[in-house]
Amino acid sequence: VVRWPELSAADTTGAAIEPTVDWEAWDRALTAAIDERHANSFVVDIPGMGGGTYIDRREPVLEGWAADTPQYRSLFRGYGRALQRHLADRGWLDEAFVYWFDEPAPRDYDFVMAGFDRLREAAPGLTRMLTEQVEPDLVGGPTLWCPVTPSFDAEAAASRRAAGERFWWYVCTVPKAPYAGLFIDHPGTALRVWL
Repeated sequence: VVRWPELSAADTTGAAIEPTVDWEAWDRALTAAIDERHANSFVVDIPGMGGGTYIDRREPVLEGWAADTPQYRSLFRGYGRALQRHLADRGWLDEAFVYWFDEPAPRDYDFVMAGFDRLREAAPGLTRMLTEQVEPDLVGGPTLWCPVTPSFDAEAAASRRAAGERFWWYVCTVPKAPYAGLFIDHPGTALRVWL
Protein backbone atom coordinates (compact mmCIF):
# COMPACT_ATOMS: atom_id res chain seq x y z
CA VAL A 1 0.00 0.00 0.00
CA VAL A 2 1.43 3.34 -1.08
CA ARG A 3 0.34 6.60 0.54
CA TRP A 4 1.40 9.50 -1.63
CA PRO A 5 2.05 12.95 -0.19
CA GLU A 6 -0.26 15.58 -1.56
CA LEU A 7 1.45 18.12 -3.76
CA SER A 8 0.12 21.39 -5.12
CA ALA A 9 1.00 23.44 -8.16
CA ALA A 10 3.24 25.49 -5.85
CA ASP A 11 5.50 22.46 -5.12
CA THR A 12 7.96 23.04 -7.93
CA THR A 13 11.37 22.05 -6.56
CA GLY A 14 11.37 18.56 -8.07
CA ALA A 15 13.22 17.27 -5.02
CA ALA A 16 12.54 13.63 -4.19
CA ILE A 17 9.60 13.21 -1.83
CA GLU A 18 9.19 9.64 -0.63
CA PRO A 19 5.74 8.17 -0.15
CA THR A 20 4.82 6.07 2.85
CA VAL A 21 4.84 2.43 1.80
CA ASP A 22 3.48 -0.54 3.74
CA TRP A 23 5.67 -3.37 2.43
CA GLU A 24 4.28 -6.09 4.74
CA ALA A 25 2.05 -8.02 2.31
CA TRP A 26 4.51 -7.58 -0.57
CA ASP A 27 7.42 -8.78 1.58
CA ARG A 28 5.44 -11.82 2.71
CA ALA A 29 4.65 -12.79 -0.89
CA LEU A 30 8.22 -12.23 -2.10
CA THR A 31 9.71 -14.12 0.82
CA ALA A 32 7.56 -17.11 -0.10
CA ALA A 33 8.42 -16.83 -3.81
CA ILE A 34 12.16 -16.29 -3.41
CA ASP A 35 13.10 -18.06 -0.18
CA GLU A 36 10.63 -20.95 -0.25
CA ARG A 37 9.94 -21.52 -3.96
CA HIS A 38 13.39 -20.37 -5.17
CA ALA A 39 12.20 -17.87 -7.78
CA ASN A 40 15.22 -16.12 -9.24
CA SER A 41 13.60 -13.01 -10.71
CA PHE A 42 10.47 -10.92 -10.54
CA VAL A 43 8.96 -7.93 -12.33
CA VAL A 44 8.56 -4.72 -10.38
CA ASP A 45 5.72 -2.43 -11.38
CA ILE A 46 6.63 1.26 -11.07
CA PRO A 47 3.65 3.56 -10.51
CA GLY A 48 3.56 6.38 -13.01
CA MET A 49 6.03 4.74 -15.39
CA GLY A 50 3.67 4.65 -18.34
CA GLY A 51 4.31 1.91 -20.85
CA GLY A 52 3.12 0.28 -24.00
CA THR A 53 3.90 -1.94 -26.95
CA TYR A 54 4.73 -1.48 -30.58
CA ILE A 55 0.97 -0.99 -31.05
CA ASP A 56 0.23 1.78 -28.55
CA ARG A 57 1.52 3.48 -25.43
CA ARG A 58 0.39 4.89 -22.09
CA GLU A 59 1.83 8.25 -21.11
CA PRO A 60 3.49 8.50 -17.69
CA VAL A 61 1.21 10.08 -15.08
CA LEU A 62 1.62 9.88 -11.31
CA GLU A 63 -1.10 11.05 -8.94
CA GLY A 64 -2.48 13.22 -11.72
CA TRP A 65 0.87 14.84 -12.55
CA ALA A 66 2.39 14.44 -16.03
CA ALA A 67 6.04 13.44 -16.41
CA ASP A 68 7.13 16.94 -17.44
CA THR A 69 6.06 18.47 -14.10
CA PRO A 70 8.26 18.95 -11.04
CA GLN A 71 5.53 17.31 -8.92
CA TYR A 72 5.78 14.11 -10.97
CA ARG A 73 9.58 14.17 -10.71
CA SER A 74 9.40 14.58 -6.93
CA LEU A 75 7.01 11.67 -6.46
CA PHE A 76 8.68 9.41 -9.03
CA ARG A 77 12.16 9.96 -7.61
CA GLY A 78 10.90 9.46 -4.08
CA TYR A 79 9.19 6.17 -4.92
CA GLY A 80 12.16 4.93 -6.96
CA ARG A 81 14.59 5.64 -4.14
CA ALA A 82 12.35 4.05 -1.51
CA LEU A 83 11.82 0.97 -3.68
CA GLN A 84 15.50 0.51 -4.49
CA ARG A 85 16.49 0.93 -0.85
CA HIS A 86 13.86 -1.57 0.31
CA LEU A 87 14.89 -4.16 -2.29
CA ALA A 88 18.55 -3.74 -1.35
CA ASP A 89 17.77 -4.02 2.37
CA ARG A 90 15.87 -7.27 1.75
CA GLY A 91 18.59 -8.67 -0.55
CA TRP A 92 16.24 -8.73 -3.55
CA LEU A 93 17.66 -5.98 -5.76
CA ASP A 94 19.49 -8.46 -8.01
CA GLU A 95 16.29 -10.44 -8.65
CA ALA A 96 14.06 -7.45 -9.43
CA PHE A 97 13.61 -5.97 -12.89
CA VAL A 98 11.36 -3.40 -14.51
CA TYR A 99 9.63 -4.48 -17.72
CA TRP A 100 7.43 -1.60 -18.78
CA PHE A 101 7.48 -1.49 -22.60
CA ASP A 102 7.10 -4.47 -24.94
CA GLU A 103 8.85 -4.71 -28.30
CA PRO A 104 9.14 -1.02 -29.17
CA ALA A 105 9.12 0.04 -32.80
CA PRO A 106 11.75 2.59 -33.88
CA ARG A 107 9.08 5.32 -33.56
CA ASP A 108 8.89 4.45 -29.84
CA TYR A 109 12.62 4.65 -29.09
CA ASP A 110 12.62 8.27 -27.88
CA PHE A 111 9.65 7.55 -25.59
CA VAL A 112 11.33 4.40 -24.26
CA MET A 113 14.63 6.17 -23.64
CA ALA A 114 12.88 9.02 -21.81
CA GLY A 115 11.28 6.44 -19.51
CA PHE A 116 14.59 4.68 -18.94
CA ASP A 117 16.23 8.05 -18.18
CA ARG A 118 13.59 8.77 -15.51
CA LEU A 119 14.00 5.30 -14.06
CA ARG A 120 17.81 5.43 -14.06
CA GLU A 121 17.72 8.77 -12.23
CA ALA A 122 15.20 7.55 -9.62
CA ALA A 123 16.51 4.01 -9.04
CA PRO A 124 19.87 3.53 -10.76
CA GLY A 125 20.46 0.08 -9.24
CA LEU A 126 17.21 -1.40 -10.53
CA THR A 127 17.52 -3.66 -13.60
CA ARG A 128 15.82 -2.19 -16.67
CA MET A 129 14.62 -4.91 -19.07
CA LEU A 130 13.53 -4.39 -22.67
CA THR A 131 12.22 -6.94 -25.18
CA GLU A 132 14.28 -5.67 -28.09
CA GLN A 133 17.58 -6.43 -29.78
CA VAL A 134 20.51 -4.08 -29.32
CA GLU A 135 19.85 -0.93 -31.29
CA PRO A 136 22.16 2.12 -31.21
CA ASP A 137 19.26 4.42 -30.28
CA LEU A 138 18.49 2.29 -27.20
CA VAL A 139 22.01 1.91 -25.80
CA GLY A 140 22.13 3.35 -22.30
CA GLY A 141 18.49 2.47 -21.56
CA PRO A 142 18.10 -1.22 -20.80
CA THR A 143 20.53 -3.10 -18.62
CA LEU A 144 18.84 -6.40 -19.49
CA TRP A 145 18.15 -6.99 -23.17
CA CYS A 146 15.65 -9.64 -24.26
CA PRO A 147 15.49 -10.03 -28.05
CA VAL A 148 13.53 -12.61 -29.99
CA THR A 149 16.06 -15.39 -30.71
CA PRO A 150 16.71 -14.69 -34.42
CA SER A 151 17.38 -11.01 -33.55
CA PHE A 152 20.14 -11.91 -31.09
CA ASP A 153 23.45 -10.52 -32.37
CA ALA A 154 26.44 -12.09 -30.61
CA GLU A 155 28.81 -9.24 -31.49
CA ALA A 156 26.43 -6.54 -30.24
CA ALA A 157 25.75 -8.62 -27.13
CA ALA A 158 29.48 -8.93 -26.41
CA SER A 159 29.82 -5.16 -26.59
CA ARG A 160 26.91 -4.57 -24.20
CA ARG A 161 28.08 -7.32 -21.84
CA ALA A 162 31.43 -5.54 -21.64
CA ALA A 163 29.43 -2.53 -20.41
CA GLY A 164 27.90 -4.69 -17.65
CA GLU A 165 24.58 -5.45 -19.30
CA ARG A 166 22.91 -8.86 -19.50
CA PHE A 167 20.92 -10.82 -22.04
CA TRP A 168 17.90 -13.08 -22.08
CA TRP A 169 16.02 -14.08 -25.20
CA TYR A 170 12.57 -15.36 -25.90
CA VAL A 171 10.23 -17.05 -28.30
CA CYS A 172 6.65 -16.03 -28.96
CA THR A 173 4.64 -16.50 -32.17
CA VAL A 174 8.03 -16.43 -33.88
CA PRO A 175 10.57 -17.68 -34.71
CA LYS A 176 9.67 -20.71 -36.78
CA ALA A 177 12.12 -23.45 -37.78
CA PRO A 178 15.07 -23.74 -37.76
CA TYR A 179 14.88 -21.92 -34.40
CA ALA A 180 13.73 -23.58 -31.20
CA GLY A 181 10.16 -22.69 -30.34
CA LEU A 182 6.81 -23.61 -28.88
CA PHE A 183 5.08 -24.95 -31.97
CA ILE A 184 3.21 -28.25 -32.07
CA ASP A 185 4.01 -28.73 -35.74
CA HIS A 186 7.77 -28.74 -34.99
CA PRO A 187 9.79 -31.68 -33.66
CA GLY A 188 9.50 -32.20 -29.89
CA THR A 189 13.22 -31.52 -29.46
CA ALA A 190 12.67 -27.89 -30.51
CA LEU A 191 10.26 -27.41 -27.62
CA ARG A 192 12.75 -28.87 -25.15
CA VAL A 193 16.01 -27.34 -26.37
CA TRP A 194 15.08 -23.66 -25.96
CA LEU A 195 14.62 -24.15 -22.22
